[in-house]
Amino acid sequence: MKFIKCCGKEDLNYTLASIFINDVNDYLIHNDYLNIGIATGNTFIDFMQYLNNCKKIPLNKINLFMVDEYVGVDPDDIRSCAIDLMNELKCINQFRNFYTFNKESYLSQIEDYNKILSDHPFDILLLGIGNDGHFGFNNYPETIKTTDSYKIIEFSEIERQQQVCLGWFEDINNVPKKGISITEYSVIKSSPKLKSLRISWNIFILCSRISFL
Repeated sequence: MKFIKCCGKEDLNYTLASIFINDVNDYLIHNDYLNIGIATGNTFIDFMQYLNNCKKIPLNKINLFMVDEYVGVDPDDIRSCAIDLMNELKCINQFRNFYTFNKESYLSQIEDYNKILSDHPFDILLLGIGNDGHFGFNNYPETIKTTDSYKIIEFSEIERQQQVCLGWFEDINNVPKKGISITEYSVIKSSPKLKSLRISWNIFILCSRISFL
């Protein structure tokens, strides 16, 4: 792992954006498109502002996947993870595809996305790493004992209450009982040559399927 020390939030986001732009363009020299997974919530809000104003990468060659989502909500539901991306990433319609999950069709979507990522694993993953080492909702047995890229997990009552305490929901009745998360295997299978950059206490960028010295 390579560690990069940044002097404040502005420097951190500029550094992340520079790495991201370089890696995207390097990969597209020999490939037609990329599959990129991005964490939602507050993790990359500032970084998204760079993407909104960025003219240095062809967004129409990027398939954007969500790292996690709640089961039983549509993308425009105030409880969804997708709504953060849709509100903050003003250039969302410029991407080749933006893969979300819907209330009624999430099961077939999981199946479809797993097939896509089996044929072409993530090229770049933008992840927020929790204090306990988790990313997405992947700190569950369901996400460990699988060779799929996405898996459904079930929240305990304590975990649902914790999300209320963190301010994500007003009360526990609004917290979905299940979620969808990328798995450890989705990261591992992305490439045998994985570059990991730790650029702050809780933000990582994982770049895969690109060869580095």
